[in-house]
Amino acid sequence: MRRFVVTYFALKEGDTIESYRDWSLSYVRGVMESMPSVVSFLDFAVTGSMDAEGVAWDGCEVIEVTDFARFERDNAEGEGGVLAAAWRDRLSSWSIGYLEDLAGLPASAG
Repeated sequence: MRRFVVTYFALKEGDTIESYRDWSLSYVRGVMESMPSVVSFLDFAVTGSMDAEGVAWDGCEVIEVTDFARFERDNAEGEGGVLAAAWRDRLSSWSIGYLEDLAGLPASAG
């Protein structure tokens, strides 16, 4: 079954997506891609929205993982823990969702 972690985040006032991009390309991506639980990692600038509320987020990450519990451990220890703390320090808010591919879920009875 394919599993993904999707994060949306807003940077703290005074930070920019350009600065975040530089940090991601020079540090974040390398650490994320070295985690045993990470299959793939992509990060994006949020540039628009289909709803009338406007854009509440600056960026988004889509991370394919082998296992949610292992991913949490990877983000709590070693370089992953250092990265997670630095990531939280840059943000004013975030939302993290765990997703599982519907094709891998059990079929309903009946």
